[in-house]
Amino acid sequence: MENNGVIRRWYDREPNMSRAVKALRGVGPEYQVLFAHVILKVCDIFLTRKKEKANGLMEIGADKIVGVLKAQNKRRWYDQNKTMHKAFTGMYRLEYHQQGYLGRRLLDAINLTDVYIESCDLNRRPSDLYEVIEMLQLIVRDGFEAGKRYLTRLNLWDETLAEDIQSRREEEYQKHHSMPLPLIKRNSKLPFELPAEFRSPVVTEDAEEESSLRLSNELF
Repeated sequence: MENNGVIRRWYDREPNMSRAVKALRGVGPEYQVLFAHVILKVCDIFLTRKKEKANGLMEIGADKIVGVLKAQNKRRWYDQNKTMHKAFTGMYRLEYHQQGYLGRRLLDAINLTDVYIESCDLNRRPSDLYEVIEMLQLIVRDGFEAGKRYLTRLNLWDETLAEDIQSRREEEYQKHHSMPLPLIKRNSKLPFELPAEFRSPVVTEDAEEESSLRLSNELF
């Protein structure tokens, strides 16, 4: 968010990341956890590459180290869920151009999930969690067009609906440059049941790490 021309939040420095975070904040908590795993997968790819070039905290940079330490206060909206907190910590550690890449992929994932769910509703077709996961895998790897082709194979691609979703989200972003009006309502629930690994109960750090690793290995 900008205040008298000053960018206050790290994720607003990169336009794609800024739009993606605003869209992510507008969806319900179950959707946030689902997309958080997309974030964690992309961050893992980038940060693994970075570790191959340097070791320890030095590869992060002093300013990023300070930011990560401050994150322990956990007062922001995304800190209330452990999976989201971990995802945002990972995004913060990325380089600027990597944040832009992730922002584009994340916004594509959110928009195309909107298309999938709304198209299922319009066609009176049940939504399937694992179809969404397969679509998200394709988007992470190959981007928007791969997700579009997948929806086309399912006979769920709707060009007009997709353009409407994108234009509404961008219009709200430009109008407020703050949280857009959510297309998936904040208190809405997924049209399918999340497996236990997706949920974020209060668990120990070790148990959470084990659950996250198991989920990433299974789905991605």
